[in-house]
Amino acid sequence: SKERVQKNYASVLKRSRTLTDAVTELASEQPAVIAAAATASIHVENVSNVIEKRRLRLDWLRWVVESRVFGFSVLSLIFANAVLIAVSSDFLIRDAVADWDAKNG
Repeated sequence: SKERVQKNYASVLKRSRTLTDAVTELASEQPAVIAAAATASIHVENVSNVIEKRRLRLDWLRWVVESRVFGFSVLSLIFANAVLIAVSSDFLIRDAVADWDAKNG
């Protein structure tokens, strides 16, 4: 049992060295990839900073959009739209069924 544990340990150690060597070799062979990844990271950070920068000072618009009245108005419009879609669908389906009944008796 002790020999088996030692054998398994040696096997795992060999695999970990192989993986480490493979990663090290890949990194040393591909400095352009590492440089490109670093450059991409810098560009993403720059884009993020540009997007997050507040350009317009529209505090009144922010106040309106965050108000309860605006939220209730949007909710009401969504609900009214859903009701309109339901009524329109009901009308169209009833009309289609009536036409089918008229043709097929």
